[in-house]
Amino acid sequence: MAVGDNGTIITSPDGITWTSKSTFTSTILRGVSYLNNSFWTVSENGAGLIFTSSYGQNWDNRSASTTKRFYEITYGNNTYVAVGHPGGIFSSSDGSSWDNRSLEISSPLHGVVFGNSKFVAVGNNGKIVSSSDNGLSFDNETSGTGDHLEGI
Repeated sequence: MAVGDNGTIITSPDGITWTSKSTFTSTILRGVSYLNNSFWTVSENGAGLIFTSSYGQNWDNRSASTTKRFYEITYGNNTYVAVGHPGGIFSSSDGSSWDNRSLEISSPLHGVVFGNSKFVAVGNNGKIVSSSDNGLSFDNETSGTGDHLEGI
């Protein structure tokens, strides 16, 4: 599955032949992932838009109460974490009720992953933040670069 501008969603059984799916939104969709037995995508158009689908056809709104734009979402240790702009970090144990976990970060966070019992997010100006307490709090890390980090 791939997502993009104007709510574009396309799917492929083999990575060669792609089929457009009906769109449910006109916003820019980003960060599509298969997490915890469902597809998840987020929108960078603001209003904390988060959507889920079992098969990629019908989508449910799981949005957070925020005006922040989201760029990526991940899942680990029974917790969802979504990141975006400006410096937005939200977590949820059920994917429906979201808590703001933001630090005082003014730059966007573009990517987030879970591994080795830790969430790690990256963004502009070499920004890296991590959480060892299942997404409840995030600490600043030293990246050694001032370049924008777009994914992890």
